[in-house]
Amino acid sequence: MLKKILVFMVLCGAVVGCQFFPGNTNHTTTRVLRIIDGDTIEVKKDEQTVTVRLACIDAPERKQKPWGSRSTATLKQLLPIGQDVSLKPLYTDEYNRLVSEVFVGDRNLSLSMVEEGQAVVYHYFLRNCPELRNSLLQAEKSAKSQKLGFWNQRRPQMPWDFRRLNK
Repeated sequence: MLKKILVFMVLCGAVVGCQFFPGNTNHTTTRVLRIIDGDTIEVKKDEQTVTVRLACIDAPERKQKPWGSRSTATLKQLLPIGQDVSLKPLYTDEYNRLVSEVFVGDRNLSLSMVEEGQAVVYHYFLRNCPELRNSLLQAEKSAKSQKLGFWNQRRPQMPWDFRRLNK
């Protein structure tokens, strides 16, 4: 039943131009309510609270000490609570999060996090960000060569590996 409701919501969103559903290529402005971790935020649009996953990146998990807390702190600096952001929704993931490119002005937050070494490119999902692909890959290469943030460790464990090994 839940699956039918979600399909209905997606279809209705596409028809009436709802800002929070996949298939909508328009940007929408929302306000940041909370930073969950280095790649996930909560926003408010009208009276709706939505969990948003930054597209095409993966940040260290909170339990990946100290990298997860550093990544979260960086995103909190880039996105203070109450900040207006622009979303470019891509799709809704399996955890019912809106996967979206997130912008402050013209600055893409996924790219900023990778540039600062606080997130890595999520190669598996990179196909969802064709316009951002080359910039993300270049930013990661640069952060890695400068040993910024997450890359300042001898053998970094990718967030997806950490999750798989710590289930």
